[in-house]
Amino acid sequence: MVRSKYRYISLSVVPTKKNKNIQDITIKHSDLYAAILSKVKKMHGDFGVASVKTGFMCKYCNEVTGVTILKIRHGAHKFISSIIPFISEVGKEHVQLHTIRTTASLHQAYKHLKIHQQKQLEKIWNSLHKNCRNNIKTKYEDLSEIEKLLLTEKQIRNKSNFKLAL
Repeated sequence: MVRSKYRYISLSVVPTKKNKNIQDITIKHSDLYAAILSKVKKMHGDFGVASVKTGFMCKYCNEVTGVTILKIRHGAHKFISSIIPFISEVGKEHVQLHTIRTTASLHQAYKHLKIHQQKQLEKIWNSLHKNCRNNIKTKYEDLSEIEKLLLTEKQIRNKSNFKLAL
């Protein structure tokens, strides 16, 4: 039996209209799949569609952050990575797709998505006003104190359950 290799392409979905947020857009797996296949058909023809269709799926799609991971067979990933910048519409939404990273494993794709999300969070954090940042910090510190109390309570329960079992 022949082992088939796959590539995972991490994408970022960015709305093209300035007044729209990523939360205002609803993108489904099927819409993204159809948009990519139609663009492959336009640019690479029937051969491109035939090579891409086998083994192509959307593994992860987060509507809140606008991040997706596509799973494609090795070799056919070149067709998809060449047309991603030309996709301007997914479903009825006008968007741009930006490639974050192409990886050989899903684990590496998630790792790079985590790094990407941290960078996005830092951008948002730096754009906030100083008073707003201080308010968020104090609320987070209050939550961390509650989490510590809950953790110590769980540890006490575990110790008492252990003593009861003896």
